Amino acid sequence: MSQVVPTLEPARTVARRGQLIKARPVYPKALTPAQRDALADELYAVQKQIFGGVSRTGFRKYVIDSPAERTRIQVFRDGDTGAAVGFAAVHVFELHLDDGPLSLMRAEVGLAPGWRGRSAAAGLLLSEGLRLALRSPLRRACFLACPVHPASYLALSRSCSQVWPRPDTPTPAGIQHIMDRLDDQLGMERPDGAGDGVRKVGWVTRQGPPEARFWADHTDPRVRFYIDQNPGYTRGDGLLIVAPVDWTSVVEGAWSTVERMVQRSTRSLRNALRPVHNRIMG
Repeated sequence: MSQVVPTLEPARTVARRGQLIKARPVYPKALTPAQRDALADELYAVQKQIFGGVSRTGFRKYVIDSPAERTRIQVFRDGDTGAAVGFAAVHVFELHLDDGPLSLMRAEVGLAPGWRGRSAAAGLLLSEGLRLALRSPLRRACFLACPVHPASYLALSRSCSQVWPRPDTPTPAGIQHIMDRLDDQLGMERPDGAGDGVRKVGWVTRQGPPEARFWADHTDPRVRFYIDQNPGYTRGDGLLIVAPVDWTSVVEGAWSTVERMVQRSTRSLRNALRPVHNRIMG
Protein backbone atom coordinates (compact mmCIF):
# COMPACT_ATOMS: atom_id res chain seq x y z
CA MET A 1 0.00 0.00 0.00
CA SER A 2 1.53 3.26 -1.08
CA GLN A 3 2.38 5.63 1.68
CA VAL A 4 5.04 7.90 2.87
CA VAL A 5 6.60 6.91 6.17
CA PRO A 6 7.65 9.25 9.04
CA THR A 7 10.81 11.14 8.11
CA LEU A 8 10.64 14.08 10.51
CA GLU A 9 12.01 14.68 13.98
CA PRO A 10 10.96 11.85 16.32
CA ALA A 11 10.84 12.08 20.09
CA ARG A 12 13.84 13.89 21.48
CA THR A 13 14.99 10.77 23.32
CA VAL A 14 15.78 8.95 20.04
CA ALA A 15 19.53 9.20 19.51
CA ARG A 16 20.80 10.64 16.24
CA ARG A 17 23.37 8.61 14.36
CA GLY A 18 26.14 9.15 11.86
CA GLN A 19 26.32 9.85 8.16
CA LEU A 20 23.52 8.59 5.92
CA ILE A 21 24.69 7.25 2.55
CA LYS A 22 22.25 7.31 -0.36
CA ALA A 23 22.91 4.54 -2.88
CA ARG A 24 22.30 5.07 -6.58
CA PRO A 25 18.62 4.33 -7.39
CA VAL A 26 17.95 1.06 -9.19
CA TYR A 27 15.20 -0.20 -11.51
CA PRO A 28 13.92 -3.50 -10.10
CA LYS A 29 12.74 -4.71 -13.52
CA ALA A 30 16.33 -4.39 -14.76
CA LEU A 31 17.69 -6.66 -12.01
CA THR A 32 18.12 -10.41 -12.24
CA PRO A 33 15.74 -12.63 -10.21
CA ALA A 34 18.56 -13.30 -7.72
CA GLN A 35 19.25 -9.58 -7.35
CA ARG A 36 15.56 -8.83 -6.78
CA ASP A 37 15.42 -11.56 -4.13
CA ALA A 38 18.44 -10.10 -2.34
CA LEU A 39 17.01 -6.59 -2.51
CA ALA A 40 13.66 -7.78 -1.12
CA ASP A 41 15.37 -9.59 1.77
CA GLU A 42 17.49 -6.58 2.70
CA LEU A 43 14.67 -4.06 2.52
CA TYR A 44 12.14 -6.22 4.34
CA ALA A 45 14.61 -6.56 7.23
CA VAL A 46 14.56 -2.75 7.48
CA GLN A 47 10.79 -2.64 6.96
CA LYS A 48 10.22 -4.82 10.04
CA GLN A 49 12.00 -2.19 12.17
CA ILE A 50 9.54 0.46 10.99
CA PHE A 51 6.18 -1.28 10.53
CA GLY A 52 4.20 -4.15 11.88
CA GLY A 53 1.31 -5.81 10.10
CA VAL A 54 2.89 -6.46 6.69
CA SER A 55 4.17 -9.77 5.36
CA ARG A 56 7.28 -10.24 3.25
CA THR A 57 5.05 -11.25 0.33
CA GLY A 58 2.90 -8.14 0.65
CA PHE A 59 5.91 -5.90 1.06
CA ARG A 60 7.60 -7.29 -2.04
CA LYS A 61 4.39 -6.98 -4.06
CA TYR A 62 4.02 -3.28 -3.35
CA VAL A 63 7.67 -2.21 -3.30
CA ILE A 64 9.78 -4.52 -5.49
CA ASP A 65 7.32 -6.14 -7.91
CA SER A 66 4.93 -3.22 -8.39
CA PRO A 67 2.92 -3.34 -11.65
CA ALA A 68 3.78 0.33 -12.24
CA GLU A 69 5.16 1.37 -15.62
CA ARG A 70 8.21 2.75 -13.84
CA THR A 71 9.72 1.98 -10.42
CA ARG A 72 12.93 3.30 -8.90
CA ILE A 73 14.27 2.23 -5.51
CA GLN A 74 16.97 3.93 -3.47
CA VAL A 75 18.61 2.29 -0.45
CA PHE A 76 19.89 4.36 2.49
CA ARG A 77 22.91 3.00 4.38
CA ASP A 78 24.79 3.63 7.59
CA GLY A 79 27.99 5.39 6.56
CA ASP A 80 29.95 3.57 9.27
CA THR A 81 28.76 -0.02 8.80
CA GLY A 82 27.24 -0.06 5.32
CA ALA A 83 24.08 -1.68 6.69
CA ALA A 84 20.76 -0.73 5.11
CA VAL A 85 18.78 1.61 7.39
CA GLY A 86 16.06 2.76 5.03
CA PHE A 87 14.69 2.89 1.51
CA ALA A 88 12.58 4.93 -0.88
CA ALA A 89 10.57 3.43 -3.72
CA VAL A 90 8.76 5.62 -6.26
CA HIS A 91 6.25 4.22 -8.75
CA VAL A 92 4.62 5.91 -11.76
CA PHE A 93 1.37 4.52 -13.17
CA GLU A 94 -0.30 5.62 -16.40
CA LEU A 95 -4.06 5.61 -15.89
CA HIS A 96 -7.15 6.66 -17.81
CA LEU A 97 -9.94 8.09 -15.71
CA ASP A 98 -13.42 8.83 -16.99
CA ASP A 99 -12.34 12.36 -17.93
CA GLY A 100 -8.97 11.58 -19.52
CA PRO A 101 -5.43 10.25 -18.92
CA LEU A 102 -3.52 10.77 -15.70
CA SER A 103 0.05 10.03 -14.61
CA LEU A 104 0.00 8.84 -11.01
CA MET A 105 3.04 8.83 -8.72
CA ARG A 106 3.05 6.78 -5.53
CA ALA A 107 5.79 6.00 -3.03
CA GLU A 108 6.89 3.93 -0.06
CA VAL A 109 9.55 5.43 2.17
CA GLY A 110 11.03 4.00 5.36
CA LEU A 111 13.79 5.04 7.76
CA ALA A 112 14.74 3.10 10.86
CA PRO A 113 14.47 4.84 14.25
CA GLY A 114 17.38 7.17 14.84
CA TRP A 115 17.71 8.06 11.15
CA ARG A 116 14.56 10.11 10.66
CA GLY A 117 14.49 13.88 10.21
CA ARG A 118 16.90 14.05 7.25
CA SER A 119 14.51 14.44 4.27
CA ALA A 120 16.29 11.43 2.81
CA ALA A 121 13.75 10.71 0.08
CA ALA A 122 13.29 14.31 -1.10
CA GLY A 123 15.81 14.03 -3.94
CA LEU A 124 14.26 10.91 -5.44
CA LEU A 125 10.71 12.24 -5.15
CA LEU A 126 11.65 15.57 -6.71
CA SER A 127 13.58 13.95 -9.57
CA GLU A 128 10.59 11.77 -10.44
CA GLY A 129 8.28 14.79 -10.23
CA LEU A 130 10.61 16.74 -12.53
CA ARG A 131 10.67 13.85 -14.98
CA LEU A 132 6.87 13.86 -15.13
CA ALA A 133 6.76 17.62 -15.64
CA LEU A 134 9.35 17.44 -18.44
CA ARG A 135 7.93 14.39 -20.18
CA SER A 136 4.30 15.45 -20.25
CA PRO A 137 3.97 19.19 -19.56
CA LEU A 138 0.32 19.22 -20.68
CA ARG A 139 -0.70 15.87 -19.18
CA ARG A 140 -2.33 15.71 -15.76
CA ALA A 141 -0.14 14.20 -13.06
CA CYS A 142 -0.53 13.83 -9.33
CA PHE A 143 0.93 12.17 -6.27
CA LEU A 144 -1.37 9.92 -4.25
CA ALA A 145 -0.57 8.58 -0.78
CA CYS A 146 -2.33 7.12 2.21
CA PRO A 147 0.07 7.99 5.06
CA VAL A 148 -0.28 6.06 8.30
CA HIS A 149 1.54 8.57 10.51
CA PRO A 150 1.19 12.34 11.10
CA ALA A 151 4.89 12.85 10.37
CA SER A 152 4.31 11.73 6.79
CA TYR A 153 1.49 14.21 6.27
CA LEU A 154 3.54 17.02 7.81
CA ALA A 155 6.55 16.20 5.63
CA LEU A 156 4.47 16.39 2.46
CA SER A 157 2.65 19.58 3.46
CA ARG A 158 5.96 21.28 4.27
CA SER A 159 7.32 20.44 0.82
CA CYS A 160 4.15 21.28 -1.12
CA SER A 161 1.43 23.75 -0.25
CA GLN A 162 -1.00 21.92 -2.56
CA VAL A 163 -1.49 18.80 -0.44
CA TRP A 164 -5.17 17.93 -0.09
CA PRO A 165 -7.06 17.66 2.22
CA ARG A 166 -5.58 20.38 4.41
CA PRO A 167 -6.66 22.24 7.54
CA ASP A 168 -6.89 25.80 6.24
CA THR A 169 -9.20 25.53 3.22
CA PRO A 170 -11.69 23.12 1.61
CA THR A 171 -10.48 20.72 -1.08
CA PRO A 172 -11.15 22.12 -4.60
CA ALA A 173 -13.81 20.28 -6.57
CA GLY A 174 -11.34 19.23 -9.29
CA ILE A 175 -8.92 17.72 -6.78
CA GLN A 176 -11.76 15.97 -4.94
CA HIS A 177 -12.97 14.49 -8.24
CA ILE A 178 -9.52 13.01 -8.94
CA MET A 179 -9.26 11.70 -5.39
CA ASP A 180 -12.68 10.04 -5.63
CA ARG A 181 -11.88 8.38 -8.98
CA LEU A 182 -8.54 7.08 -7.72
CA ASP A 183 -10.16 5.87 -4.51
CA ASP A 184 -12.67 3.92 -6.61
CA GLN A 185 -9.83 2.25 -8.53
CA LEU A 186 -7.91 1.38 -5.35
CA GLY A 187 -10.91 -0.21 -3.72
CA MET A 188 -9.55 0.33 -0.21
CA GLU A 189 -11.79 -0.44 2.75
CA ARG A 190 -13.06 2.31 5.02
CA PRO A 191 -12.81 1.42 8.74
CA ASP A 192 -16.06 1.34 10.70
CA GLY A 193 -16.94 4.79 12.01
CA ALA A 194 -13.99 6.48 10.27
CA GLY A 195 -14.07 9.73 8.29
CA ASP A 196 -14.58 9.89 4.52
CA GLY A 197 -10.89 9.92 3.60
CA VAL A 198 -9.69 7.25 6.05
CA ARG A 199 -8.80 3.82 4.68
CA LYS A 200 -7.51 0.57 6.13
CA VAL A 201 -3.83 0.12 5.27
CA GLY A 202 -2.59 -2.26 7.94
CA TRP A 203 0.98 -0.94 8.10
CA VAL A 204 1.33 -0.06 11.77
CA THR A 205 4.18 2.35 12.51
CA ARG A 206 6.40 1.13 15.32
CA GLN A 207 6.93 3.90 17.87
CA GLY A 208 7.69 3.86 21.57
CA PRO A 209 5.82 5.86 24.23
CA PRO A 210 8.16 8.92 23.99
CA GLU A 211 7.64 9.22 20.22
CA ALA A 212 3.89 8.64 20.55
CA ARG A 213 3.67 11.44 23.14
CA PHE A 214 5.78 13.72 20.94
CA TRP A 215 3.21 13.51 18.13
CA ALA A 216 0.17 13.46 20.40
CA ASP A 217 1.34 16.73 22.00
CA HIS A 218 2.46 18.36 18.72
CA THR A 219 1.00 21.83 18.21
CA ASP A 220 1.44 22.24 14.44
CA PRO A 221 -2.07 22.67 12.96
CA ARG A 222 -1.25 20.22 10.17
CA VAL A 223 -0.39 17.50 12.68
CA ARG A 224 -3.53 18.27 14.69
CA PHE A 225 -5.59 18.10 11.48
CA TYR A 226 -4.17 14.71 10.54
CA ILE A 227 -4.78 13.21 13.97
CA ASP A 228 -8.29 14.67 14.16
CA GLN A 229 -9.13 13.23 10.74
CA ASN A 230 -7.42 9.89 11.33
CA PRO A 231 -7.21 9.02 15.05
CA GLY A 232 -6.88 5.34 14.11
CA TYR A 233 -3.42 5.79 12.57
CA THR A 234 -1.96 3.94 15.57
CA ARG A 235 -3.66 0.75 14.35
CA GLY A 236 -2.60 1.19 10.72
CA ASP A 237 -5.34 3.39 9.24
CA GLY A 238 -4.26 5.92 6.59
CA LEU A 239 -5.57 9.25 5.31
CA LEU A 240 -5.95 9.55 1.54
CA ILE A 241 -4.14 12.61 0.19
CA VAL A 242 -3.49 14.00 -3.28
CA ALA A 243 -0.97 16.58 -4.49
CA PRO A 244 -0.65 17.84 -8.10
CA VAL A 245 2.66 17.19 -9.85
CA ASP A 246 3.56 20.11 -12.12
CA TRP A 247 6.29 22.71 -12.55
CA THR A 248 4.98 24.82 -9.68
CA SER A 249 4.92 21.95 -7.19
CA VAL A 250 8.36 20.66 -8.23
CA VAL A 251 10.03 24.08 -7.93
CA GLU A 252 8.23 24.75 -4.64
CA GLY A 253 9.30 21.37 -3.27
CA ALA A 254 12.92 21.87 -4.32
CA TRP A 255 13.06 25.33 -2.73
CA SER A 256 11.50 24.08 0.49
CA THR A 257 13.95 21.18 0.66
CA VAL A 258 16.95 23.45 0.17
CA GLU A 259 15.68 25.80 2.89
CA ARG A 260 15.35 22.94 5.37
CA MET A 261 18.82 21.62 4.49
CA VAL A 262 20.33 25.05 5.11
CA GLN A 263 18.46 25.39 8.40
CA ARG A 264 19.63 21.96 9.57
CA SER A 265 23.24 22.71 8.57
CA THR A 266 23.10 26.01 10.43
CA ARG A 267 21.76 24.31 13.56
CA SER A 268 24.42 21.59 13.35
CA LEU A 269 27.19 24.17 12.98
CA ARG A 270 25.81 26.21 15.87
CA ASN A 271 25.65 23.13 18.09
CA ALA A 272 29.19 22.12 17.13
CA LEU A 273 30.56 25.57 17.96
CA ARG A 274 28.64 26.02 21.22
CA PRO A 275 31.21 24.18 23.42
CA VAL A 276 34.03 26.30 21.96
CA HIS A 277 31.99 29.47 22.52
CA ASN A 278 31.26 28.46 26.11
CA ARG A 279 34.94 27.83 26.86
CA ILE A 280 35.95 31.17 25.39
CA MET A 281 33.21 33.09 27.19
CA GLY A 282 33.54 31.09 30.41
